[in-house]
Amino acid sequence: MVIQNIAPYGEWESPITVGSDGLKDRLPPEYSASDTFYEYGGAAFDVMSDGRLMFSNKDNTVHVLDPDRGEVLSAWVLAVEEDHEHDTPDQVKNYVVAINGDTGKVRRIASGADFYYTPQFSPDRTKVAWLEWNDRYLPFNAAKLVWCDWLPNAEVDNVQALSDFEGAVEPRWGPDGTLYYGREINGQTYCPPSTKHLIAAAVTRGAAKLVLIDLREFSWSQLAEPTTLSDMTFDAMARLSKYSALVIGSGTVTSQALYRIHIDEKSPKIEAIRKSSDEEFDPAYIPGRK
Repeated sequence: MVIQNIAPYGEWESPITVGSDGLKDRLPPEYSASDTFYEYGGAAFDVMSDGRLMFSNKDNTVHVLDPDRGEVLSAWVLAVEEDHEHDTPDQVKNYVVAINGDTGKVRRIASGADFYYTPQFSPDRTKVAWLEWNDRYLPFNAAKLVWCDWLPNAEVDNVQALSDFEGAVEPRWGPDGTLYYGREINGQTYCPPSTKHLIAAAVTRGAAKLVLIDLREFSWSQLAEPTTLSDMTFDAMARLSKYSALVIGSGTVTSQALYRIHIDEKSPKIEAIRKSSDEEFDPAYIPGRK
Protein backbone atom coordinates (compact mmCIF):
# COMPACT_ATOMS: atom_id res chain seq x y z
CA MET A 1 0.00 0.00 0.00
CA VAL A 2 1.31 3.43 -0.97
CA ILE A 3 1.02 6.09 1.73
CA GLN A 4 0.34 9.57 0.35
CA ASN A 5 1.96 12.57 2.00
CA ILE A 6 0.07 15.82 1.48
CA ALA A 7 2.18 18.99 1.27
CA PRO A 8 1.68 22.55 -0.04
CA TYR A 9 2.26 23.06 -3.75
CA GLY A 10 5.97 23.10 -4.57
CA GLU A 11 7.07 21.81 -1.16
CA TRP A 12 6.67 18.07 -1.58
CA GLU A 13 9.72 15.83 -1.69
CA SER A 14 10.59 14.82 -5.23
CA PRO A 15 13.08 12.29 -6.62
CA ILE A 16 13.68 14.70 -9.52
CA THR A 17 16.55 17.15 -9.20
CA VAL A 18 17.72 20.03 -11.39
CA GLY A 19 21.31 20.32 -12.52
CA SER A 20 23.50 21.79 -15.25
CA ASP A 21 24.93 19.56 -17.96
CA GLY A 22 27.15 22.13 -19.66
CA LEU A 23 24.63 23.66 -22.04
CA LYS A 24 25.27 27.33 -22.82
CA ASP A 25 22.95 30.05 -24.05
CA ARG A 26 24.60 31.46 -27.19
CA LEU A 27 22.40 34.55 -27.45
CA PRO A 28 23.37 37.65 -25.46
CA PRO A 29 20.82 38.30 -22.67
CA GLU A 30 19.17 41.23 -24.46
CA TYR A 31 18.03 38.93 -27.31
CA SER A 32 15.36 36.23 -27.46
CA ALA A 33 14.67 34.09 -30.53
CA SER A 34 10.91 34.28 -31.00
CA ASP A 35 8.29 35.71 -33.34
CA THR A 36 4.57 36.38 -33.71
CA PHE A 37 4.24 35.45 -37.37
CA TYR A 38 0.49 35.36 -38.26
CA GLU A 39 -0.16 35.43 -34.48
CA TYR A 40 0.90 31.78 -34.21
CA GLY A 41 4.63 32.25 -34.51
CA GLY A 42 6.81 30.08 -36.71
CA ALA A 43 10.39 28.99 -37.17
CA ALA A 44 12.23 31.58 -35.09
CA PHE A 45 15.64 30.76 -36.56
CA ASP A 46 17.34 29.06 -39.50
CA VAL A 47 20.88 27.90 -40.26
CA MET A 48 22.64 29.77 -43.06
CA SER A 49 25.01 28.09 -45.52
CA ASP A 50 28.09 29.31 -43.61
CA GLY A 51 26.89 27.90 -40.27
CA ARG A 52 25.60 31.17 -38.82
CA LEU A 53 22.06 31.42 -37.45
CA MET A 54 19.43 33.84 -38.73
CA PHE A 55 16.80 34.55 -36.09
CA SER A 56 13.80 36.72 -35.35
CA ASN A 57 14.17 38.66 -32.11
CA LYS A 58 11.41 39.23 -29.54
CA ASP A 59 10.97 42.81 -30.82
CA ASN A 60 10.29 41.52 -34.38
CA THR A 61 13.70 42.58 -35.71
CA VAL A 62 15.89 40.16 -37.68
CA HIS A 63 19.52 39.36 -36.82
CA VAL A 64 22.32 36.91 -37.60
CA LEU A 65 24.21 35.07 -34.85
CA ASP A 66 27.71 33.61 -35.00
CA PRO A 67 27.21 30.66 -32.58
CA ASP A 68 30.94 30.11 -32.07
CA ARG A 69 31.57 33.66 -30.86
CA GLY A 70 28.11 34.46 -29.49
CA GLU A 71 28.06 37.66 -31.55
CA VAL A 72 24.98 38.98 -33.32
CA LEU A 73 25.88 39.95 -36.90
CA SER A 74 23.94 41.03 -39.98
CA ALA A 75 23.42 40.01 -43.63
CA TRP A 76 20.71 39.75 -46.29
CA VAL A 77 17.91 37.56 -44.95
CA LEU A 78 14.42 36.65 -46.14
CA ALA A 79 11.27 37.11 -44.09
CA VAL A 80 7.50 37.53 -44.26
CA GLU A 81 6.28 41.07 -43.55
CA GLU A 82 2.83 41.91 -42.20
CA ASP A 83 1.81 45.47 -43.10
CA HIS A 84 -0.77 46.80 -40.62
CA GLU A 85 -0.91 50.34 -42.01
CA HIS A 86 -4.65 49.75 -42.39
CA ASP A 87 -5.21 47.62 -39.31
CA THR A 88 -8.40 45.77 -40.17
CA PRO A 89 -8.42 42.07 -41.08
CA ASP A 90 -9.38 42.66 -44.71
CA GLN A 91 -6.77 45.41 -45.20
CA VAL A 92 -3.64 43.79 -43.70
CA LYS A 93 -1.10 43.11 -46.46
CA ASN A 94 1.64 40.46 -46.48
CA TYR A 95 4.87 40.37 -48.47
CA VAL A 96 8.04 38.34 -48.92
CA VAL A 97 10.86 40.74 -48.10
CA ALA A 98 14.65 40.80 -48.16
CA ILE A 99 16.22 42.59 -45.18
CA ASN A 100 19.74 43.99 -45.20
CA GLY A 101 20.98 43.74 -41.64
CA ASP A 102 23.83 46.19 -42.31
CA THR A 103 21.68 49.05 -43.58
CA GLY A 104 18.23 48.07 -42.33
CA LYS A 105 16.94 48.36 -45.89
CA VAL A 106 13.85 46.26 -46.66
CA ARG A 107 13.00 45.21 -50.23
CA ARG A 108 9.62 43.69 -50.99
CA ILE A 109 10.21 40.91 -53.49
CA ALA A 110 6.75 39.26 -53.61
CA SER A 111 3.25 40.70 -53.23
CA GLY A 112 -0.32 40.03 -54.28
CA ALA A 113 -1.09 36.87 -52.30
CA ASP A 114 -2.85 36.94 -48.93
CA PHE A 115 -0.33 34.68 -47.17
CA TYR A 116 3.33 33.68 -47.60
CA TYR A 117 5.42 31.05 -45.88
CA THR A 118 9.00 29.66 -45.67
CA PRO A 119 10.90 32.02 -48.01
CA GLN A 120 14.40 30.59 -48.42
CA PHE A 121 17.57 30.93 -50.48
CA SER A 122 19.07 28.12 -52.52
CA PRO A 123 22.49 26.96 -51.21
CA ASP A 124 24.36 29.20 -53.68
CA ARG A 125 21.96 32.10 -52.94
CA THR A 126 21.08 32.55 -56.62
CA LYS A 127 17.42 31.53 -56.25
CA VAL A 128 14.56 32.03 -53.80
CA ALA A 129 11.52 29.85 -53.12
CA TRP A 130 8.40 30.29 -50.99
CA LEU A 131 4.80 29.12 -50.53
CA GLU A 132 1.80 31.38 -51.04
CA TRP A 133 -1.98 31.06 -50.83
CA ASN A 134 -5.07 33.25 -50.55
CA ASP A 135 -7.80 33.84 -48.00
CA ARG A 136 -10.77 31.47 -47.75
CA TYR A 137 -8.42 28.62 -48.60
CA LEU A 138 -5.98 26.72 -46.41
CA PRO A 139 -2.38 25.81 -47.26
CA PHE A 140 -3.02 22.06 -47.31
CA ASN A 141 -5.34 22.38 -50.31
CA ALA A 142 -4.25 25.62 -51.98
CA ALA A 143 -0.58 26.46 -51.26
CA LYS A 144 1.37 27.29 -54.41
CA LEU A 145 5.12 26.76 -54.69
CA VAL A 146 6.91 29.77 -56.21
CA TRP A 147 10.58 30.17 -57.11
CA CYS A 148 12.65 32.80 -58.91
CA ASP A 149 16.15 34.10 -59.61
CA TRP A 150 17.82 36.27 -56.94
CA LEU A 151 19.77 39.24 -58.31
CA PRO A 152 22.68 40.96 -56.50
CA ASN A 153 20.69 44.19 -56.07
CA ALA A 154 18.07 42.37 -53.96
CA GLU A 155 15.60 42.05 -56.82
CA VAL A 156 14.04 38.93 -58.30
CA ASP A 157 13.51 37.78 -61.88
CA ASN A 158 12.07 34.85 -63.81
CA VAL A 159 9.31 34.12 -61.26
CA GLN A 160 7.74 30.69 -61.76
CA ALA A 161 5.04 28.81 -59.89
CA LEU A 162 3.79 25.27 -59.46
CA SER A 163 0.25 24.91 -58.17
CA ASP A 164 -1.37 21.70 -57.02
CA PHE A 165 -4.89 21.08 -55.81
CA GLU A 166 -3.67 19.18 -52.74
CA GLY A 167 -1.25 21.95 -51.80
CA ALA A 168 2.54 22.06 -51.79
CA VAL A 169 4.40 21.71 -48.48
CA GLU A 170 7.94 21.72 -47.10
CA PRO A 171 9.92 23.23 -50.00
CA ARG A 172 13.62 22.50 -49.56
CA TRP A 173 16.66 23.17 -51.68
CA GLY A 174 18.95 20.21 -52.24
CA PRO A 175 22.74 20.67 -52.08
CA ASP A 176 22.94 20.88 -55.89
CA GLY A 177 20.18 23.50 -56.18
CA THR A 178 17.34 21.07 -56.90
CA LEU A 179 14.07 22.27 -55.34
CA TYR A 180 12.09 19.55 -53.58
CA TYR A 181 8.58 19.77 -52.19
CA GLY A 182 5.95 17.48 -50.74
CA ARG A 183 2.19 17.16 -50.82
CA GLU A 184 0.12 17.57 -47.67
CA ILE A 185 -1.42 14.09 -47.44
CA ASN A 186 -0.23 12.37 -44.27
CA GLY A 187 1.97 14.88 -42.46
CA GLN A 188 5.16 13.69 -44.11
CA THR A 189 8.53 15.33 -43.58
CA TYR A 190 11.85 14.76 -45.35
CA CYS A 191 15.32 16.11 -46.20
CA PRO A 192 17.64 15.63 -49.21
CA PRO A 193 21.20 14.79 -48.05
CA SER A 194 22.48 14.38 -51.62
CA THR A 195 21.41 14.26 -55.25
CA LYS A 196 20.82 10.52 -54.87
CA HIS A 197 18.98 10.14 -51.57
CA LEU A 198 16.05 11.47 -49.58
CA ILE A 199 15.42 10.63 -45.94
CA ALA A 200 11.72 10.77 -45.14
CA ALA A 201 9.12 10.03 -42.51
CA ALA A 202 6.56 8.09 -44.52
CA VAL A 203 3.12 7.17 -43.23
CA THR A 204 1.69 3.95 -44.65
CA ARG A 205 -1.44 2.22 -43.36
CA GLY A 206 -1.47 4.52 -40.37
CA ALA A 207 2.07 3.67 -39.27
CA ALA A 208 5.06 6.03 -39.57
CA LYS A 209 8.42 4.80 -40.84
CA LEU A 210 11.83 6.39 -41.29
CA VAL A 211 12.85 5.51 -44.85
CA LEU A 212 15.74 6.09 -47.26
CA ILE A 213 14.62 6.85 -50.83
CA ASP A 214 16.93 6.21 -53.78
CA LEU A 215 16.11 8.93 -56.32
CA ARG A 216 17.91 7.14 -59.13
CA GLU A 217 16.50 3.67 -58.63
CA PHE A 218 13.07 4.91 -57.44
CA SER A 219 13.23 2.51 -54.53
CA TRP A 220 13.13 2.83 -50.75
CA SER A 221 14.23 0.96 -47.66
CA GLN A 222 13.31 1.26 -43.99
CA LEU A 223 16.01 2.84 -41.80
CA ALA A 224 14.65 2.18 -38.31
CA GLU A 225 12.17 -0.04 -36.55
CA PRO A 226 9.05 1.68 -35.16
CA THR A 227 10.26 0.84 -31.65
CA THR A 228 13.13 3.30 -32.24
CA LEU A 229 11.61 5.91 -34.57
CA SER A 230 7.95 6.21 -35.50
CA ASP A 231 6.99 9.76 -34.47
CA MET A 232 8.81 12.43 -36.49
CA THR A 233 6.72 15.57 -36.81
CA PHE A 234 6.99 19.35 -36.99
CA ASP A 235 9.83 19.62 -39.50
CA ALA A 236 12.07 17.28 -37.51
CA MET A 237 14.76 16.57 -40.13
CA ALA A 238 17.81 18.47 -41.37
CA ARG A 239 20.68 17.66 -43.72
CA LEU A 240 24.03 17.36 -41.94
CA SER A 241 26.26 16.27 -44.83
CA LYS A 242 26.17 14.33 -48.08
CA TYR A 243 26.13 11.12 -46.08
CA SER A 244 24.21 12.06 -42.94
CA ALA A 245 21.19 13.86 -41.50
CA LEU A 246 19.76 14.80 -38.11
CA VAL A 247 16.33 13.56 -37.01
CA ILE A 248 14.29 14.36 -33.90
CA GLY A 249 11.75 11.71 -33.01
CA SER A 250 10.56 8.98 -30.71
CA GLY A 251 9.58 5.35 -31.02
CA THR A 252 6.92 3.13 -29.56
CA VAL A 253 9.19 2.23 -26.61
CA THR A 254 11.65 5.15 -26.63
CA SER A 255 11.30 8.79 -25.63
CA GLN A 256 12.12 11.69 -27.95
CA ALA A 257 15.77 11.99 -28.93
CA LEU A 258 18.11 13.61 -31.44
CA TYR A 259 19.57 11.06 -33.87
CA ARG A 260 22.30 11.20 -36.48
CA ILE A 261 21.47 9.08 -39.52
CA HIS A 262 24.56 7.76 -41.34
CA ILE A 263 23.79 6.83 -44.93
CA ASP A 264 25.74 3.83 -46.15
CA GLU A 265 24.98 1.82 -49.27
CA LYS A 266 25.35 -1.48 -47.41
CA SER A 267 24.37 -0.79 -43.81
CA PRO A 268 22.92 2.60 -42.80
CA LYS A 269 23.44 3.38 -39.10
CA ILE A 270 21.45 5.37 -36.54
CA GLU A 271 23.26 7.07 -33.66
CA ALA A 272 21.51 8.66 -30.67
CA ILE A 273 23.15 12.06 -30.01
CA ARG A 274 20.99 13.24 -27.13
CA LYS A 275 18.02 11.62 -25.38
CA SER A 276 15.25 13.37 -23.49
CA SER A 277 15.18 10.40 -21.10
CA ASP A 278 17.09 7.17 -20.56
CA GLU A 279 13.89 5.36 -19.63
CA GLU A 280 12.50 2.82 -22.10
CA PHE A 281 9.28 0.85 -22.09
CA ASP A 282 9.46 -2.90 -22.04
CA PRO A 283 8.10 -4.02 -25.46
CA ALA A 284 6.23 -6.79 -23.64
CA TYR A 285 3.78 -4.13 -22.40
CA ILE A 286 2.71 -3.25 -25.94
CA PRO A 287 -0.48 -5.09 -26.98
CA GLY A 288 -0.14 -7.38 -29.95
CA ARG A 289 3.64 -7.81 -29.71
CA LYS A 290 5.03 -11.32 -29.48
